[in-house]
Amino acid sequence: MESKTDAVLRAKSRVEAFVLRARRVAAHSLSQDAELLRIYSDQGFPMKFYDDGTVLVEWPREEDVESAAARVRPILLSDEPCYYASVIKDLGLLLDENHPERAKLTDRRKLWVARLEPVHRDSDSGAITLMPTALVDGKVKTVNGAVLAFDWLYGDTIHHDPERRSEAQGFSIRIRFMYAVSLVAFVIVQSISLLDLITALSEEGAIAIDKSVFSEDVVVPTGRVQFGVSGLTQIPEGSEVATAAGRVDTGIGRYAVDKSAVTAIGWMIDSEPSVAGR
Repeated sequence: MESKTDAVLRAKSRVEAFVLRARRVAAHSLSQDAELLRIYSDQGFPMKFYDDGTVLVEWPREEDVESAAARVRPILLSDEPCYYASVIKDLGLLLDENHPERAKLTDRRKLWVARLEPVHRDSDSGAITLMPTALVDGKVKTVNGAVLAFDWLYGDTIHHDPERRSEAQGFSIRIRFMYAVSLVAFVIVQSISLLDLITALSEEGAIAIDKSVFSEDVVVPTGRVQFGVSGLTQIPEGSEVATAAGRVDTGIGRYAVDKSAVTAIGWMIDSEPSVAGR
């Protein structure tokens, strides 16, 4: 049986893992427009109606949603240390039982389960998300919207699961994508909201977790990066290092080597650039 001390240590570790992952999610380009993100999360899309009876639906680029899906995936998986529902439970363990936010965690978890549970539901049990229909072999097929979202994730994007693709038969990739956009946006919105709560709780001293998780670099900068270097050394032409291909690990640094160069310059990274993260 897990001791209370071990349980607290596990809870702290899980919450810290979530902070790192959620900060990476918050830094994604899709997360920058909060208003649009909430529209997607609420299973909506910006639309423009025309007099000819057509409607223009605006949705994000699939590549952007794919990369966002990769960032949120650990938060979706129950066996990951930053799984959302588990973090909610462990955050409750770290909070004083009289803290006003502790009682609200149950509502967060209920909302998560209701939206993310990827199961088929009939009319008696009640749909927890929109229920799209399609005509397959002359019969009406109804599938839970969350199921189609996961079919896009695991049948079209992260994996090429035949069962997922068969399950989505009758629903075009556009329809699967629409529901996936909503699901990914929902996870982003909830993750950032929980991250903000954890940040506030840490700042007020309500929970004791490692402060470094709020400042550790979580994303790689784009474009050119300037490094501090030391130990610049000119390597004689014809030496073993200068005629090698690629990069050679010297034990004290690495040498940038070019076969076509008359000489090569040895270098060692002295410092790394600081990347501002949420």
